[in-house]
Amino acid sequence: MTGGGTGGHVSPITAVASEIKRHLPDADIHFVGQRGDRFSKLLDDSEQIDSSHRVFAGKWRRYHGIPMWKQLLDLPTLLLNIRDVLLVLVGLIESVYLMLRYRPDVVFVKGGFVGIPVGIAAAITRRKIVTHDSDAIPGLTNRVVGRWANVNATGMPPSYYPYPKNKIVQVGVPFSANYKKITEASQAKFKSELELSDRLMVLVTGGSLGAGRINDAVIAIAPELIKLANVVHVCGQDNFESVAQDLTSRGVDVEVGEGYRLLPFVKDDLYKYSGAADVVIARTGANSTAELAAQGKAVVMVPNPRLTGGHQLKNAQVMLDANAAVIVDESELVRNPELLLEQVRQLLDDKNKRQTLGEALHKFALPNASAELATVLIEAAANTEHSHRG
Repeated sequence: MTGGGTGGHVSPITAVASEIKRHLPDADIHFVGQRGDRFSKLLDDSEQIDSSHRVFAGKWRRYHGIPMWKQLLDLPTLLLNIRDVLLVLVGLIESVYLMLRYRPDVVFVKGGFVGIPVGIAAAITRRKIVTHDSDAIPGLTNRVVGRWANVNATGMPPSYYPYPKNKIVQVGVPFSANYKKITEASQAKFKSELELSDRLMVLVTGGSLGAGRINDAVIAIAPELIKLANVVHVCGQDNFESVAQDLTSRGVDVEVGEGYRLLPFVKDDLYKYSGAADVVIARTGANSTAELAAQGKAVVMVPNPRLTGGHQLKNAQVMLDANAAVIVDESELVRNPELLLEQVRQLLDDKNKRQTLGEALHKFALPNASAELATVLIEAAANTEHSHRG
């Protein structure tokens, strides 16, 4: 299994690995992450992973909405891309070695930069390959590796993807079994476990890396926001100190933990915080959206417009078309943070609207995605021409 760069790749790998081990306790599962990737470390101590490895990989820097000719004239970026191509070649050699050493029956490519050398090595050594795309637009890694895949598993319907239709299997987006439909009783239970009062609660999360523009907007409205509800703000590990300083300068006490609880990153209990929340402010990454859909939460979504391919914009459009979330344009948010406050205020004041949004979002939940993807991998492994030990 390979993937990384964000928690959005690592979390599904963990969920699928757990399902495989549940069906095949003796299965050998090996994880390949990118050197220096902090999120890959989350799998090092996983009970589901038999061994964890690192290889070199490189980032191909390209930006949504910026013409290619302008990007090619950006000399620093061009030099970094050339350097990273060399890193990919080194990573390819390392990955071929791992293929020859472990002779896997199937290689699962979740995405991320590390998927390029690992996926190409799997193709070179004639391993079975299964890719998975969470977003409505496939990432670069899976567009490259997908041509050699035996199965292209997807989170959205097949019509969104460019793969051969006979190789696409829609399984949904894998997520932890801890994410379940929230009832008033389970919400109250989570608030109690997290030592939060029964006040309304807003969760702010920008994904595993945090989201600078969401952080900035929430900082601007924080003094007013805490008058409406308790706030739990997951700001990202690298942003924690600066966000804490900015909040303190605005008179917001982040040490108390009740009115405003600032957290850098939540490894295991994010489902409790989202379950306890009455309103969630989040990006439109496919994994977080799937988790919130499983819980049936009312969400104010702020898609990142700069990510390659505009996949978060596409995800947001799907939610908007189904009236399953409130969508706030990031550029408008930057100009007027009060817009976010007003949207949150309206939801906090209207329980029926929160329930309606939550039910509409819950219709997107495919709770058996992890099990179905595990089945795809097990079947691919069982049909391989190569034995595990050669």
